Amino acid sequence: MRFLPRANHTSLAVFLLGISSLFSGSTFFVIKELVQRVDPLLITAYRFLGAGLCLVVFTRVRRVSLAKGWLPGLVLGFFLTLFFVGQNVGLVFSRAATMSFLTGLFVVIVPLLNWFFWRQAPLRAEMVAVGLSLVGLWVLSGGVFAFGSGEWLGLAAAFTYALYVIYGDRYLRLQKLSALRLTTQTFLITGDLSLGLALFFGARVNPLNRLDGFYLLYLIALPSLGSFSILNYAQKYLEATVISLLLSLVTVSGAILAWLFGGEAITREGVFGGGILVVAVLLPLWIKFTKTE
Repeated sequence: MRFLPRANHTSLAVFLLGISSLFSGSTFFVIKELVQRVDPLLITAYRFLGAGLCLVVFTRVRRVSLAKGWLPGLVLGFFLTLFFVGQNVGLVFSRAATMSFLTGLFVVIVPLLNWFFWRQAPLRAEMVAVGLSLVGLWVLSGGVFAFGSGEWLGLAAAFTYALYVIYGDRYLRLQKLSALRLTTQTFLITGDLSLGLALFFGARVNPLNRLDGFYLLYLIALPSLGSFSILNYAQKYLEATVISLLLSLVTVSGAILAWLFGGEAITREGVFGGGILVVAVLLPLWIKFTKTE
């Protein structure tokens, strides 16, 4: 897509991230079902090793070398491993809606970390949007009223995902690294680290039934290959705070998909909270695009 003007790249990145939120939103009820029978560490290992091996084939077709520049992939793979281990293990002990809210808090953490590490102050509209998104997340998911081990893991997962977003912003938008190479390396490292943790903690490797195999193939294909490839493409053209706001739509799509396919009831709070989140995302995007016209 090198032939597209930068403005078109930015618009395409926004559109694709909206589509990818549908894929990512489905993971909450899919993983909630899977962890009943498959170790959460193994879920992450299967998912990202499978996705990474698929991308290895693609890098050979595109003649992209994986022999150099592994440090950024190691950093992102480390953060991604911590995020998914925290989220998947947390889902064993916490409600899917609660985990959705807690992991969604990365939208608040991203601008704080950007300021702490690099003194990048967010725009006033972005801060208003972050505040609105926090309210929307709380209303949509029901908030958190008691903290146990699952909730603390969810909060830790939000922090590590925020680190993943801001370092991805550094590597892809500012340092202009290859998105294909970095995504492949990140997936392989995430899968290897998760598998190592699973073996270290003595995870039981049981044969997969047909349904669990289908769930894992789905996680490899759409939320992993689809969503993270789109995310790494989008990070070349959008700032970290804007990325985090767009990714917060995962909570909205997760609620909708849980209603359509997971048997969960739709509520007035869900509709109201989802509406607030959509407004929070559209506000800085509207200002961004009106300024560029």
